[in-house]
Amino acid sequence: MMRWTMFTSGDLAVSALVMGEITRQLADRLSATTIHTGPRTTAVSAGSVELHSGDRLSADTIVVATDADTAHRLAQAFQPIAWRGVTCFSFDTDKPPIRGQHFVLDGDGAGPVKNLVVMSEVAPQPRRCSKTSD
Repeated sequence: MMRWTMFTSGDLAVSALVMGEITRQLADRLSATTIHTGPRTTAVSAGSVELHSGDRLSADTIVVATDADTAHRLAQAFQPIAWRGVTCFSFDTDKPPIRGQHFVLDGDGAGPVKNLVVMSEVAPQPRRCSKTSD
């Protein structure tokens, strides 16, 4: 049986400025910090990151922003997880199946669709964030 506790007990949010906006807003607050993106990483340990090139970077705080399998490979402090498959369909239509800012759940688990959200109703005016350089 699926548990919907996280969906039903809290608030849901969607970035109106696309997901990249979250990263940009976090980076904007780090004015005194150097952010490295792009270099391939081979290991992460307390206070340092080893790059594929062999270089080692030191930092007071390291954010590992990747999938769980890669995080486990890079830093053994992260535990491996058992993945569960899911399929997500996105489509375009002239008329949405529901109007308004709703997140619809399949409460009895009998339907082929477990949850539904019409993104153009939830965030009707999406904007693209500008790409930042390294």
